[in-house]
Amino acid sequence: MIKVLFGLLLFFGFSYAEGEFLNKDIARSLLPKNQLKLYENKLNLIQQSKEKKLTIFYLTSAPLAKGSKNFNKLIEKINKNGKEVIGLIILRGFPKKEKIMDFLMNTYEKGVGGTIKIHPLIFNTFKVTKVPAFALSYCPTNENFAFRDCENKFLAIGDITLTDFFKMVSDYDKNYESYYFTLIEPK
Repeated sequence: MIKVLFGLLLFFGFSYAEGEFLNKDIARSLLPKNQLKLYENKLNLIQQSKEKKLTIFYLTSAPLAKGSKNFNKLIEKINKNGKEVIGLIILRGFPKKEKIMDFLMNTYEKGVGGTIKIHPLIFNTFKVTKVPAFALSYCPTNENFAFRDCENKFLAIGDITLTDFFKMVSDYDKNYESYYFTLIEPK
């Protein structure tokens, strides 16, 4: 029995390197319902890790100001106009221990919303010492992707808006002009 299990594990391991573990019809006939569900979830995660989506990182510091709220509104505007963009607010680290409750309350009260992540590696990778900054990357679509899997394309540091950032990026690469025009379009 152990040899059979070991053989199956090897088979699945080699199949994983090639793509799907096994044919879905075979999986349905071999696996119990709960294991089939786990198998399908894992396949979805693997597929998501291969797909990359345009991701905009807004590097900022606490307390999150009006810029963070505006960033989220502009990302939402892009997405409502048929373009898919992931917008992430990135902080270098946690606020000081004494101020963490104030930070959380202010973030909630100001209605910043969106996805806020604490990720010092992003700051180090881009060598960002002053905020705000915007970075345009292509990252895996799964929620908990590893930053090292992102393809980083553009970085702008300074007190600019997302609209200004897309204007600068579209000056270098015309493929991003449509994002800029979406942002300057009246509501």
